[in-house]
Amino acid sequence: AAAGPALAELLYVIQNDNIYSYDVSLGSASAIAASRQNVLVGSPYVQASYGMAFDSTGSFYVSSMGSAGSGSWVAKFDAYGNYVSQITELMNGPLAVAVDSADNLYVLDVGPHPAVVKYTSAGAVYGSIANLPIPSSLAVSGAGDIYVGFYVDKGDRIKMYGSDMMPTGTISSDTNWVNGLAIGPSGNLYSVDSFGYIDVFTATGGYLQQLGNGNPNDLTTPVFDSAGNLYLFTGSDSISIAKFSASGAYQFSWSVGTYATAMTYGPVLVPAPSAYAMAIGGIVIVAWRSLRQRRRRDHSA
Repeated sequence: AAAGPALAELLYVIQNDNIYSYDVSLGSASAIAASRQNVLVGSPYVQASYGMAFDSTGSFYVSSMGSAGSGSWVAKFDAYGNYVSQITELMNGPLAVAVDSADNLYVLDVGPHPAVVKYTSAGAVYGSIANLPIPSSLAVSGAGDIYVGFYVDKGDRIKMYGSDMMPTGTISSDTNWVNGLAIGPSGNLYSVDSFGYIDVFTATGGYLQQLGNGNPNDLTTPVFDSAGNLYLFTGSDSISIAKFSASGAYQFSWSVGTYATAMTYGPVLVPAPSAYAMAIGGIVIVAWRSLRQRRRRDHSA
């Protein structure tokens, strides 16, 4: 019987205003590096981009600071990389983006008046959290709980908000500023600081543990795959990606060639090697598996 195509887990990287994907289900650094695929190259809607997030359909959002005189926006693309629309309302300097389980969009804007703005799945403004001094990073849980990191030396470096955007608490620490936040597979909060450590907290801010080796060059938002493995840019010039196990043990790293600004993990398993033919939801995946089974029966008949 003929074997069907492998299923790939894709890590998406924004680099030089282009987006590429890597198949991180492969078992070695060289294989992952060789799996690089173009997702969006030369798109006018990806300019000075520092954030990317997927919704439940496989569509994705990319934040763009824009070029001089062009304004700022968050662009939406469908699961095949086709431009859909862009949001410009309340955009002055969109940095990080996140999506909750209801497909609401959250944007950390670091313009003249830093804020977190929440948009509905239709792109309408739901509300905002204003007066955020020097915010650095954003994470949102599936339920819509919001975490904002700050560039502060001590004190409240993370502030927490509920799905109603009202404050629910703060996380204080003596370590330096927060460079990245992420929600882990179990719902815990991961915070990368400027000393290269990852502090792990419960969803309500309770301290759990610290990961990392104190390398100050590991300054990124952590990204998790479906198995709980952790990925970070590494090196002072952010040209490599390091993989760590779910327990924080270093595995290996691979070069992405030149400076990269952001990465995220795709929400669904998709047929390899194409980064464009993204399966939309479980129905499509089931249909594809059914087709593969029929082909196998045809070949074996």
